Amino acid sequence: MAFGKSVKSGEVSDKFDIVTKFVYVVGYTTIIGGVFAALCGFGFDDIGGYLVSGIISIVLGFVILWIHKKITDGNVTTFDRIMWILLLVIFVICFISSFFGIGGSGLALAVNIIVAICDIVIYLFMIAFMLDNSVKAKFGM
Repeated sequence: MAFGKSVKSGEVSDKFDIVTKFVYVVGYTTIIGGVFAALCGFGFDDIGGYLVSGIISIVLGFVILWIHKKITDGNVTTFDRIMWILLLVIFVICFISSFFGIGGSGLALAVNIIVAICDIVIYLFMIAFMLDNSVKAKFGM
């Protein structure tokens, strides 16, 4: 919420900063989600599955944070160019997959529609920002 508020207030307005802070937020939320995924298995028969899923999420979150560090270090390398391509592909896939989350009935359907609309808007902005010339330049493209 703090990230969204800082973008809305104009505190963070540079498109490159918005993209990189989004990657940063995703990294930390992946770690937090992994911790909760690992903890929620205690008391159930499939504790191993929950632990493995949680550990994978935690490791993935740290990889995402490492990627954030590499793309914001000020050095434009081949890695940055590869990350620009990968991030663009990931954002396009996430945009497309946003449509698949719509389903259910009653309140679940309403919530899924709201989440899908939010995801669609977020990933459309991320795609547009990635295609912006100033962002492409900072990634060395």
